[in-house]
Amino acid sequence: MHSCCATTHRLPIPYPVCMHCNALCCIPPSSYHSTANALYGTATVASRHILLACSVMPACCAHVHAGKWASTVVTGVKYDKAVATGFWRLFKYISGNNEQEQKVEMTAPVTVRVTPSQGPFCEDNFTISFFVPFDFQSKPPQPSAEEVYIESRPALEVYVASFSGWATGSKYVARAAELTEMLEDAGHPIEADHFYTAGYDSPFRLLNRHNEVWILAGQQPSKQQGIGREAAAVAAA
Repeated sequence: MHSCCATTHRLPIPYPVCMHCNALCCIPPSSYHSTANALYGTATVASRHILLACSVMPACCAHVHAGKWASTVVTGVKYDKAVATGFWRLFKYISGNNEQEQKVEMTAPVTVRVTPSQGPFCEDNFTISFFVPFDFQSKPPQPSAEEVYIESRPALEVYVASFSGWATGSKYVARAAELTEMLEDAGHPIEADHFYTAGYDSPFRLLNRHNEVWILAGQQPSKQQGIGREAAAVAAA
């Protein structure tokens, strides 16, 4: 076992797994059971070993497993309104607004793929997603609403930074900018055209909230401007 994995627990949700020790990283103890509430229910995704703290990298470098997600795209509005719109589209889907009228258990995290606009006449693009529980991964219920679709997301290698409290678009963007600048200064290659946010808690949870930003690891040193510069264009509230 890697030296940074001295203390581990098990958690049944699709968190990113540390590439250095095959453990799940950047999750504080207070967030272990954030899905055990009336909205998120009990988790159905297979357990993962998780890491309390990873000191190998300046930001935890993690592996997010491939899988199917229910997704919807929102454009033309700021981050917070986009997430609210997308969340309720997806919540209707898991509540039975699908061709099988099947209720699907809520999982965490709720991710948002943020693609900043590439010019003054372009719109920011937000893809909001719920992870499809393992029981439905092989054959997810097909959405009835045209704006909701099933996405087969490939495995991702990401740098993860977390923070607590209530998350807003501006807080996510600020954290993404800080993380990108730190990674670029350290010489770590990244993909700079989009990033992810990940929220793990019910809207009704008041304390011990856990939020993350994911910056995609790149294969070659980035020649683009980082998210620290691009994020200024994101329409965060």
